[in-house]
Amino acid sequence: MWAFLYETGFWLAVASLVGWVFVASTWRWYRYLVWAFIVGVAAWGAAWLFGVWGLGFKLWVGARDLLVAGTMLLAATFVKRAPSSWHWLAWLIIPMGFLLYHDNLRATFAERQNEPAETESPIGQEIPLEPEGELLVELREPADPAHLQSVLTPFGIEPVRAFAPAAPETTHLDAWFVIDVPPTVSVARVKEALARLEGVEWVEENEQVQASPLTAALPRRRSQELGVNDPEADRQWGLSATGMAAAWRLLSSVKPAKTALVAILDSGVDARHEDLRDQFVSQGPRNDRDPLGHGTHVAGIAGAVTNNGLGVAGPAPNDAFLRLTSIKVLADNGTGSQRTIINGIIKAADAGTDVINLSLGGPGTPTRQRAYEQAVQYAADRGAIVVAAAGNANSDARRFAPANVPGLISVAAVDTNLNKASFSNFVTHLDMGIAAPGTAIHSTLPDDRYAPLSGTSMAAPFISGVLALMKALQPDLDARTAWQILDRTGRKTGDTRATGKLVQVDKAIQEVLSENSARE
Repeated sequence: MWAFLYETGFWLAVASLVGWVFVASTWRWYRYLVWAFIVGVAAWGAAWLFGVWGLGFKLWVGARDLLVAGTMLLAATFVKRAPSSWHWLAWLIIPMGFLLYHDNLRATFAERQNEPAETESPIGQEIPLEPEGELLVELREPADPAHLQSVLTPFGIEPVRAFAPAAPETTHLDAWFVIDVPPTVSVARVKEALARLEGVEWVEENEQVQASPLTAALPRRRSQELGVNDPEADRQWGLSATGMAAAWRLLSSVKPAKTALVAILDSGVDARHEDLRDQFVSQGPRNDRDPLGHGTHVAGIAGAVTNNGLGVAGPAPNDAFLRLTSIKVLADNGTGSQRTIINGIIKAADAGTDVINLSLGGPGTPTRQRAYEQAVQYAADRGAIVVAAAGNANSDARRFAPANVPGLISVAAVDTNLNKASFSNFVTHLDMGIAAPGTAIHSTLPDDRYAPLSGTSMAAPFISGVLALMKALQPDLDARTAWQILDRTGRKTGDTRATGKLVQVDKAIQEVLSENSARE
């Protein structure tokens, strides 16, 4: 909306100025041009002032537009005063300038626009909803499901409480209900009826998510000597690219304040894997199996046992720094929903986890992530940092959930040349974006296997493992402070604006250790 208002107001104001040059002295209705100019400037100014763009972008595009408006006015004046033999040239320049600038302005806002597209889906297609619970509804307290019955009974729908946090007094998550719409009933119709019901605070779609696609691995290069005895560590190029060996040396003589717990919310984890089991804490048998393999690969990146003579190395130099746990939020085929993810976040937070890893996602409208936001805040209130993969569509991560949820750290992927991986979404417009290795990442698979896979799914757990080290040293570390450290100590990539800084583990650990020393 703001982009449309901005462009319409700009061209109305410019057209009024140009018209004034030609007819002010001859047209008795010239006062209409004055009103058109006022309306155009007002619309342009309101869009500039209230549009959801950064201040730097506003100053740049505003200055550019004033320059263009002045140039158009000078061109019109030239047409008015120049000999008639020159008029054709000026009349050619004015429409060409209009068309070129119009296309440039539309392209600029297509890149910067924070609002969802005109279609329901932010990537131009319908967002898939969970078929067994298409809508999530938040009621005002006290939340009574009977309040919904007057609207839902005619549709044959029975509301079900969506979330059950252990500390309901600290959140509104217990006031959410899931609505399973029958196949013969329109979801839009039910949503509209709920939105009109007094006592309904919010209605949003229960979007489907999935494990990020596992792209084909790229050619590998051997890493430098890491100083560990894990036989496949030489295939882990990301450890060298991020200063992991130096971080291990820094931590070799350090006793952590706690053992941080990392929760992998995914397709499950093979808890019996030889390179995971010694650092694994079970949340129940259902979570400890992984037919898909995605969660197990993610778990190995975040917390494989280092220096145990088996497989690959993880971020922690020894078992004093972190433990892994699994909460299965995706079906065996890799699909889930917003509700299952949020329930996983709640369960992880209630279990006392320090870092929650979400290597999953799907198209999501940034203006309809209220339940996600409350879940991330619930986790933060219990001391957990939430990390999400940016997504693998080579698009704007702002249009993918849960990567676009405020309060969590979103992770883009870089390749072996430290450029943005071709598949990785960009985190330019997200509040806390960071980069990690995401192509040809060698890690664990079920049944004691190992293989390289690619995706932002692989980049996110790298950050989760590093955050676990930082939380082990400084347990009160929150997401904002942790991201600031990673960003401040990170290095530039081939496209830092798109990816964020590439994490440098040794420098981040050194800063945390320095802060701890300053506190003592």
